[in-house]
Amino acid sequence: MSTDTTRITLERKDHILFIGLNRVDKRNAADLAMLAELALAYGELDRDPDLRVGVVFAHGDHFTAGLDLSRCGAGDGGNGRPSYSRGWT
Repeated sequence: MSTDTTRITLERKDHILFIGLNRVDKRNAADLAMLAELALAYGELDRDPDLRVGVVFAHGDHFTAGLDLSRCGAGDGGNGRPSYSRGWT
């Protein structure tokens, strides 16, 4: 079974669920949509007694660049600095 979602791919082989990070153009940086899809995949692992292990891998050349701050609510706080750094010196 193979399933393509917007941000991840899922492939089931026997008792293994392969979860592929699939935002190659953004170096697989996680945004809120990807995190939601990962949560659903982890929920599938938890609910299905036939699945014994999940393997997270990445499509493309990078595993992940981390969190995509430009897509997770970070923005200009009105002071020229991103809002996630407001209050930092």
